[in-house]
Amino acid sequence: MRAPAQPRPRATGPGEDRGQVSTRAERSRPAADRARGRQDERENRGRATSAPRAGRSAATTAGRKATDRKTTDRKTTDRKADRSKPSPTQGRSRSGADRPATTGRSRGEVQRAADPDSSGVGQLAERLRERRAAVRRLRWRMVLAVVGSVLTVGVLGWVVFASPVLTVHPEDVQVSGTSSFVPEEEVLELAEVAHDQPVARVDTGALAEQITALAAVRDVQVRRAWPNGLTIAIEPRVPVAVVADGDQYAVLDADAVVVARDDAPVDGLAAVTVPLGEEAAADSLDAVLTVLAALPGELRTDVISAGAQTPYQVVLTLAGGAEVMWGSAVENDLKVEVLRTLLQEDAGRYDVSAPRSPITSE
Repeated sequence: MRAPAQPRPRATGPGEDRGQVSTRAERSRPAADRARGRQDERENRGRATSAPRAGRSAATTAGRKATDRKTTDRKTTDRKADRSKPSPTQGRSRSGADRPATTGRSRGEVQRAADPDSSGVGQLAERLRERRAAVRRLRWRMVLAVVGSVLTVGVLGWVVFASPVLTVHPEDVQVSGTSSFVPEEEVLELAEVAHDQPVARVDTGALAEQITALAAVRDVQVRRAWPNGLTIAIEPRVPVAVVADGDQYAVLDADAVVVARDDAPVDGLAAVTVPLGEEAAADSLDAVLTVLAALPGELRTDVISAGAQTPYQVVLTLAGGAEVMWGSAVENDLKVEVLRTLLQEDAGRYDVSAPRSPITSE
């Protein structure tokens, strides 16, 4: 028994394309073959569809990896550029003429120009570093300034108050205003307590009190004379009269203060004769001393005695024996000028108690 004859494929005509021929050939094949062919076609179509997807996924992953590597390279380049970049202080200390000329842009600058975001972040980080460095420098400067000030004050304090550099030297102690009743040797002896002491630690007030305790000193000023001395300015009491006090004579100033005592009358000082037993003796003595203090030096030395029965009857006795009726202790300057004029004429008595109407007599 012969197998059924297979239909022959129809020849392609001149007006038919290859697709139409394939369609007729497909229809002429058995059903099983057609089913197998359609399955193969679907599998091929599925592989064709999945291949682009896998390609796209692989491309995306590769792109991300490349981007990550690029970012890592950029950060590494920025760090190297920052390390090689000079510090702000060095940059400011160098003038424009000393800076090396650049012929091109560095790799970090090119990358920052290509990526504006990365350039801004780098500049911000650089400014933050500069600010932190400036804050640290400022803190160190403040610390050094405080430490330096403390050390300076300590050293100066030691030099002024404790060191032997600024001590009082005996030869640098200067005394002025001394007299025969206030000898310089006595004042220098009192000032020995300040020898070899720092000038700043000398108690000038206590030394002035010791010198003022001298009877013939009215006032005194003690000052420091840097670096190694003292100046002592004395205002002495001016003796104007002597008064008999028992077996001695007391030297008095215009305030009736006893300046000194002597066994004999002092030359050039008038002897005061005042009735000490009377009630007005103190006022009479005060009037006599006031008149004697008002006399100029040449007139005072010419007076050998002065007395008063009352404060309004002061009488002066001159060395030649003439008497001067002075009266009360008022208008003393005018009476002095009148007496100088009257002394140009010889007389035994000069009355200036009324200076605008003076009287002379034998």
